[in-house]
Amino acid sequence: MAALAISATEVSRHCSEGDAWIAVNGVVWDVTGFASKHPGGVEVIQDHFGRDGTEAYNAIHGPGLIARFLGPEKRIGELENTSSHSKTQNQESRPLPLNLDSIVSLSQFEAVAEQLMVDRTWGYVAGATEDSISHKANYDWYQRIFFRPKISRKVKTVDTGVKILGQMYDLPFFIAPTSSVKLSHPDGELALARASVVFGVPPVIPTLGSYSAQEIVEVLPPGYPFFLQLYMYSYRAETKRFLQGVHKLKPRGILFTVDLPVLSKREVIKRQRPGSEKGREIALPPVITSIDANIGWEDLT
Repeated sequence: MAALAISATEVSRHCSEGDAWIAVNGVVWDVTGFASKHPGGVEVIQDHFGRDGTEAYNAIHGPGLIARFLGPEKRIGELENTSSHSKTQNQESRPLPLNLDSIVSLSQFEAVAEQLMVDRTWGYVAGATEDSISHKANYDWYQRIFFRPKISRKVKTVDTGVKILGQMYDLPFFIAPTSSVKLSHPDGELALARASVVFGVPPVIPTLGSYSAQEIVEVLPPGYPFFLQLYMYSYRAETKRFLQGVHKLKPRGILFTVDLPVLSKREVIKRQRPGSEKGREIALPPVITSIDANIGWEDLT
């Protein structure tokens, strides 16, 4: 059966909380009642009721995520006379200010990243809570940590390998989970997963990723070890469904986040968000409105 063709005018008629349609990549979806469940926050969905949300969606999500999250029953049809939105404000080509091969330190890499990212993305990636006092203190204290030297050790051949939970890795660390990596790179978590294989470390797949856990695991070699970071959804049935899907992928372990039950106040991002430009925002950083803030230790037993 041919897909139902829907005009932009028809989409615009469905612009209320009780009757909401959004077009994404040429497909029209019924998102009635979805805004309050959206892991990225209510506003970005409400702002696109009755409109084409392709640009905002592609800036932060992989192409297949919306179909898996909403399900085929929410697909209304195809938008008439659509054009491709292959690039977003975050992903436009910019010349590298420095050859990456010449970078010798993390601080140098950070400086290059700041020049390449748009302000909102940089504010999300490098920002911290409120006035960043704790962030600045962490940076200061880490500089005071020293390794205790050992002398008269044979170091001609050095092995950085380490065993973690019975599995050998080439380096003693893993790639930590960060939500919505697509803000920084069009391949998002897929790029980090590929990099983890190159360097022999495990990736930790985030709950709020730009791509699904299934998509991320598919770029790993068969049986390659990985972990999963978990937030508890307010809708426990959604958490159960998510974990059942992840269980089939066979992670080495699940890391449950306990230090962020509510969204922190990032003043840097709020200062970059003048009210007059709110409707034109692209690549909004994720907010955790759908995560359960009422989790205690008794819920984890």
